Amino acid sequence: MSITRSLNATALHARTADLCTTNRWVEDSGFTVPATYSSVREEHGLLAQRAALSDLSARQVWLFKGADAASFLSFATLHDAAALTPARALETYWCDDAGFVRGKGTILRREANVFELMTRVRDLAWMLDGSEGFDIEVRDITSERAAVGVSGPLAAALLSEAALLSKELHAGDVVEVQWRASRLSVLKRGEDASYELLLPAEDAILVWDRLWRAGRPTGLGVAGADALEIIRIEQGRLKPGADWLPAQAAVADEELRLPSDFGVNADLTRRFNGVDALRRQSTNGRPIPVQLVANGAMAPGALTAKGAGAGRVTSTAWSEARDEAVALAWVDASVSVVGATVIAQGPGGPIEARVAMAAQGRAA
Repeated sequence: MSITRSLNATALHARTADLCTTNRWVEDSGFTVPATYSSVREEHGLLAQRAALSDLSARQVWLFKGADAASFLSFATLHDAAALTPARALETYWCDDAGFVRGKGTILRREANVFELMTRVRDLAWMLDGSEGFDIEVRDITSERAAVGVSGPLAAALLSEAALLSKELHAGDVVEVQWRASRLSVLKRGEDASYELLLPAEDAILVWDRLWRAGRPTGLGVAGADALEIIRIEQGRLKPGADWLPAQAAVADEELRLPSDFGVNADLTRRFNGVDALRRQSTNGRPIPVQLVANGAMAPGALTAKGAGAGRVTSTAWSEARDEAVALAWVDASVSVVGATVIAQGPGGPIEARVAMAAQGRAA
């Protein structure tokens, strides 16, 4: 007997469905979102040269509220959430008792005792178990929230034109905006031209339409999951479930990741879950995440160098902007330097690739 998994529509489905002329959809954390609205090439061009809207509402959102919210998140994750000021966000990881990474996400401090954690890793049960004994409410509010991605060189200008942003933001900044009956937050992601509008689900269509009207005269478009994936790989951003497995999903020791594998130097003098194990862990000989480039398409799979195994490709894409293939991979330290060459697998056989840069653990 086959079991069909039910999928949910996001709060923006009414608008994205009208715009998705290809009718190509993908599953994201139990929701359906457009894979491609019109063409990957067109949508990638919008993200690289102009501005595009994306539906990011499938991401998990957990609420932490109560007198111990800051102290609990400071213990559960690698970063000191208590030091985070309201209207700021930071990216963090959390570890199991053995010090291996279970998940990653973005913590947003709303008020002194109110936080939200946004993540693509399903690990709420673990958070709930860990919160026992703390004066805190932990709740899944994913279905109550919507998120609109606004990306591209003209993103800030679009938000200004729509009266949703009146000042320059830096990475991790959050501003609260009151527009008509809607109350939303604008979050600046990283140092690139990428923003997210975080808002109640019931206001999603209203805000999307406001952005659409403000941006259409200057060429605003939409970007689906496929185009966003290409941008992610071009930027070298590692994605849980694609480029690495959370510890609870790993089936072999070589799949387990330490915070240092992502370039995170956890403060081992601070008390957090897994810190005792991390003090004993050795980081010698561990694989290193890199971005590879090649003249021809690459496929996920094993890498070799000088006839010996050298790592594994995890994500691949073709970059129209660069006119070359790009990939993310975990490689041995001996071939991790920029310019080092390895042999990847392509559709037509082996293909030479070179290391372009270190990959990063920034949220995807």
